[in-house]
Order: sequence, then structure tokens, then C-alpha cells
Amino acid sequence: GFVTVQLAPAMGLPPELPGAGAADVTTRQVWWFATVAATGWGLWLIAFGQSNFSWVFGVTALAIPHIIGAPEPDILTGPVPPEIAAHFASRSLGTGLAAWAILGASCSYFWNKGA
Repeated sequence: GFVTVQLAPAMGLPPELPGAGAADVTTRQVWWFATVAATGWGLWLIAFGQSNFSWVFGVTALAIPHIIGAPEPDILTGPVPPEIAAHFASRSLGTGLAAWAILGASCSYFWNKGA
């Protein structure tokens, strides 16, 4: 979940501070949803594919959104220094990783408890 929903999209569209200059929100949302779908499909093909073609299609699906590229703003502006924006992005991804790890551990615990 973390790789599909947060890490892969963050490679093109890192978490942004409020007020930072950004591309059109509709364009960013379309790219984000397409990246999540392509990453999920690509990882599924790599994990459960039965042939070498599955691996090739999976890796291709993982790469396509990043080859196309995320929408970029015309002018890079913002009210804060880039160092703080980078710190915010890394903390956001770290918090997301912790949340996904807790979710996975909780699901595993309750799944095994019910069995």
C-alpha cells in the first residue's frame, strides 16, 4: 500500500507545503491516480505473473508515469525555503510509512486472531 499510494506518486509529486506554487490541481490529480493505478498493476504483475512477459509489462507499468512526468508549475515559488519543504516531504513520507506499518501489523494481528 505504501509504495503504491505514497512512495511512487511522491517520486513525481512530492508532498507540498501549503501555499507553495504548484501545477493545476486537476492535472496533478489525474497524474496521481494514473500513477497509483499503474504502480498497483505493475507490482501485481511482478508478484503474481507467471511468465517473463509479466515482469516486462510490470516494470513498464511502473516506469510509464515517471517517463511521462508529473505536471510541473510554470514558476517555482513558495513562502518557505526549499530546505523546509524537503524536511516536510520527508516527514510526510515517514509518517505515511509508519501509518501503513501500523495498519499492516494490526490487520495481521486481527486476521490471525480470528483464524
